Amino acid sequence: MKLNLRFFYSLKQNKQFFSQLHDLSLGEISDFNIKSAITLLENLAKNTTSINVLKFEGFDNDSKPQLFHAFISIIKSQEQFRQFSIAGGNEFSSKSHSIILALEGQKQSLQDVAIEYCTCTKEFKVLKDYKNLKILYVRYCDDMKKNQVSIL
Repeated sequence: MKLNLRFFYSLKQNKQFFSQLHDLSLGEISDFNIKSAITLLENLAKNTTSINVLKFEGFDNDSKPQLFHAFISIIKSQEQFRQFSIAGGNEFSSKSHSIILALEGQKQSLQDVAIEYCTCTKEFKVLKDYKNLKILYVRYCDDMKKNQVSIL
């Protein structure tokens, strides 16, 4: 099913909706909905800073670069996440480090991080500096040795 772009444009006009948005979960985005998803994420990045819980499923290397950049923009535009979760549809190895780096602005508030299907890189070690991080859940990540799970 293709999402209607007019729906997103009408949401853009409703500033109160964006200011009250605190939890955002997006499932896998089909090729037919990439333009709509990019539009939604760009509008959210410009119009809301109050998202506390951000979850993405089905994010992978096959995603268009514009979608990836919109995804990073929404991470960077938020004031304080409590929870962040991402699960790749396919392994998103080349992009996972950029996602971790984008989360650095959240190191004072982030409490719960869940990452599935990625390639663990040295950038993951920055998570140990996150002041309030209580849960780090990493599953199905290449290059992750058992002793690396306790990077905190």
